[in-house]
Amino acid sequence: MVHALEVVRYIPEACYYLLSIRVLDEEGCWIQVQQGVILVTQGDRVILKGDKCGGLYKLNEENSI
Repeated sequence: MVHALEVVRYIPEACYYLLSIRVLDEEGCWIQVQQGVILVTQGDRVILKGDKCGGLYKLNEENSI
């Protein structure tokens, strides 16, 4: 199953994508951040998982929406 965010902003100069915690929250997601790991769930399904890297959380591609 594919989950898509509809409220996004595109920044052509950026070499990476940014996700807003506020938008995820408004989409009904549960966000947990602990000991360098971020986990985003919706209901009983994990939709995003990532690790802290240089002050930002890099999402693991196999778990990304």
